[in-house]
Amino acid sequence: MIALMLCIAIATDDGKTVKLGHFGDAEKYLLYKYDEKEGKLVKMGEVENTVKEEEEEHQHNDPRKARKILELLKPWNCKYFVSTAMGPRSREFLESQGIIPVFVKPYTTIDDAVKQVLDLIKNS
Repeated sequence: MIALMLCIAIATDDGKTVKLGHFGDAEKYLLYKYDEKEGKLVKMGEVENTVKEEEEEHQHNDPRKARKILELLKPWNCKYFVSTAMGPRSREFLESQGIIPVFVKPYTTIDDAVKQVLDLIKNS
C-alpha cells in the first residue's frame, strides 16, 4: 500500500531532459507517483524550484540548500530525487532523510529517466 504513495522528483529545466548539473539548480521538478497496480510511473505535476530564485549565498554542495529543496518537495513525500549531479554533502543529508538519489547520464530524456527509476523500484 505504501508504494501507491511513492513519489519521484526529476530535476529538469526544459521538461524534456534531466537537468544537466546539480539537482538544486533545476528550474523545476517533475513529480511522478508509482502506481503499483499498473506497475508504472504516472506524472502528477511539476513544482517550480523557488529555492533557485533565492540569493546565491549558498554554494554548491551546501546541505542548507538541500534542506530547503526537501521542504519545497515535502508535501509530495518524494522518496527518489533524479538528477545528473549532486554534491556529496547534499547527497549525504538527503540519504539521512530517507531520500534515494538516482543519477542518470547527461542528456537523459525524462522518459528514459522514468524507465530507469521504474527498473530500480521493481528490482528493490
